[in-house]
Amino acid sequence: MGLAILIRPIAIGVAFPMTAMLWFTAQRMTARFRLFLGLILLLGNLLVIAPWEVWVYSKTGKVVLVSTAGVPALRDGLTFAVNRKGFRQGVHVPEDVASLMQSIQARYDTLESFKDIFSIVAEQSRKRPLAVAKLYLIKVSRSWYGTDSQRFETPIMLVQCLYFVLIGLSSAIAWKRGGIARQLALGIWMLILYFWAMNVLSTTLVRYMVPVIALSFALLPALFHKSKSKTDQREVSAT
Repeated sequence: MGLAILIRPIAIGVAFPMTAMLWFTAQRMTARFRLFLGLILLLGNLLVIAPWEVWVYSKTGKVVLVSTAGVPALRDGLTFAVNRKGFRQGVHVPEDVASLMQSIQARYDTLESFKDIFSIVAEQSRKRPLAVAKLYLIKVSRSWYGTDSQRFETPIMLVQCLYFVLIGLSSAIAWKRGGIARQLALGIWMLILYFWAMNVLSTTLVRYMVPVIALSFALLPALFHKSKSKTDQREVSAT
């Protein structure tokens, strides 16, 4: 996971859903031991990341949280419909959301830190809460089909809808079966929700969901698995 974070900074907090997964699935272990394993997981991430962090600090005199792309990604995620960058096709958003984005775009160069980003979002939430809510609802959905060029988004969305239905049905079946199947569904959905949340915060592109979309396909065999008897289900749960 530490190596994954160095390659793809969006994974910076992935140890937390993994620790939560460990907590909920390793029920036979004591709570103290599960917490200990979670701590070891976090420390393992830090041990891999630390040499790079120290090297960057020695070269720049600054503490860089894995990547310097965090603030630009958050800014872009708030202005993607009005910031064409010379290559974007453009997307339609409601007028109040477009106006909100233009207000943020007008102050684009002053947004130089996470604090600046959170301050302007808080400010706009007080002034026009409905527009901010609409923006984040758009970002929630665009996480599954948005592209940086904003091209081919409709066909991507249609394909993703099919995938999402299959994943949803197989997740429901796995949850109903209980035992290992439920644990698998729970673990995969923790990772899906983590990447989804990180995507909503940042640029909001489908490419950031690709790792967990592929992982979610591990649930699809539940659609073709015959129902077991109650005795078999108890045996699986006991195992």
